[in-house]
Amino acid sequence: MGRPRKDGQDSAVSRMEAAFFRVMEETPFGKLTVRAVVTEAGVNRNSFYYHYAGIDDLARSAVANLLVPEIPRMILRGLGPGSEQVVQVLEGVHGDDRLRKLLILIGPNSTSALRAMLKDAVLDLWLQTFEVERGDLTPEESATVDFLLAGALELVGQVKQSDARAALSRLSSIPIVQESMRIAVLTLKAAGTRS
Repeated sequence: MGRPRKDGQDSAVSRMEAAFFRVMEETPFGKLTVRAVVTEAGVNRNSFYYHYAGIDDLARSAVANLLVPEIPRMILRGLGPGSEQVVQVLEGVHGDDRLRKLLILIGPNSTSALRAMLKDAVLDLWLQTFEVERGDLTPEESATVDFLLAGALELVGQVKQSDARAALSRLSSIPIVQESMRIAVLTLKAAGTRS
């Protein structure tokens, strides 16, 4: 692991992750290069390969660092996706930047592989919260959770960057979205009870 910087600048990892999102705003994920990321981040290739095996590895790390583990925990405790507490956490530290990055991940420069990476990371976070392994899900439960998660990401993917916060607020208040969240929670709780 590299030494911390004395000048107070962000670490190489955080700079490369930030550069990943900046480059993705202009470049399709399938055409993203290590050179573009390291140039944007102001680091060298050795630094990149010290931390990552390649662009997919950087993407997985960036996705994992984007997720907010408190959200599924709050929903497990019975709070709805549009509840004041959940909204406060989402809007908390770097909320607008986090939302901008999420929209980049599922936006026009994304790929099916990158969207699948995001979907898997979100699913893994939820499974971890509910203390469930993928193998604990029945085929019906797995299909239910996949369907609901894909639908949620599709809805979020239609949100425009300029109207993101208001649009997500509207989405979270739609009855079918709230019902979908309820079904997801019940499904994961049922799987957790069996395991």
